[in-house]
Amino acid sequence: MAPLAKPVVCKIVDYGKYHYQQEKSERKGKHRSKLKEVKFTIKIGEHDFQTKMNRVRQFLGKGDVVRVSIFFRGREIVHASRGRELLKRVQEEVSDIARAEGNPTARGKILQLLVVPTNKVQ
Repeated sequence: MAPLAKPVVCKIVDYGKYHYQQEKSERKGKHRSKLKEVKFTIKIGEHDFQTKMNRVRQFLGKGDVVRVSIFFRGREIVHASRGRELLKRVQEEVSDIARAEGNPTARGKILQLLVVPTNKVQ
């Protein structure tokens, strides 16, 4: 600890504990990209849309990948074009910080789009 001191001072350490603390501090600084999902419906109001977009922006700001899902209830699936318009609107809202990966995919009564941040946050 202090090699220039007279007498030399040292500290006896449990190496396993020291090594664990070093790894823990390295992990703390890193952010692993996770997949987050935000769910919409085609009957969403403007305020609710803006609230969910704020959440999407938060996730993208942290470097997470966001899956935007639009759920169709009952016979709403007939209006799939409205769902695609909503996804386009989402893309336009986050175009400054993210890009869409692929095209919207339909899985039963769910329409999904992956949005990936353009610059990775470390």
